[in-house]
Amino acid sequence: AHSPKLSFDFRANFGQWNDNVLFKTSIGPSTVFLESNTMTWVLAHPEDYALVHESSEWDKATLDAWEFRGHAYKVHFVGGSTANVVGQNEQSGYHNYFIGNDTEKWASNVPAFGAVRYADVWEGIGLRVYNSAGQFKYDFIVDAGTNPNAVQLSYEGIDGIEIVDGNLVIQTSV
Repeated sequence: AHSPKLSFDFRANFGQWNDNVLFKTSIGPSTVFLESNTMTWVLAHPEDYALVHESSEWDKATLDAWEFRGHAYKVHFVGGSTANVVGQNEQSGYHNYFIGNDTEKWASNVPAFGAVRYADVWEGIGLRVYNSAGQFKYDFIVDAGTNPNAVQLSYEGIDGIEIVDGNLVIQTSV
């Protein structure tokens, strides 16, 4: 089955999210928070995600009784240093976040990028996260003469992990 192509970008944190978040992207029912040495994935159950977007009117009793199914997990860069993380391919336009009453959490003119580059996560090894034809992708960029075995990822909060037909498959509750 082919996954649908999705439009998404990487939005910088100008104080509208927790301090550990550097960039955030939303890809359909998934949200990814890019942090110094971690990517945190927050997944919504596809049925619940579709229900939220199809229902225009909810009454309070329905909302109070409903249990939205989701799952979060982290991908840690084991042994990685705090990387210099910058947005690349700045997109036209900007985003504003005026949510809640705390004006300290408001942010305006927030730029969005087509990619995020982590420089030297491990010595001589960087990481580039990007949107490739609507798919979330990441590449490790290894300098000539650098041992790629330094790249180690640790998954926290998953239900299982396996390789199926050469692909890494992460199992979650959703």
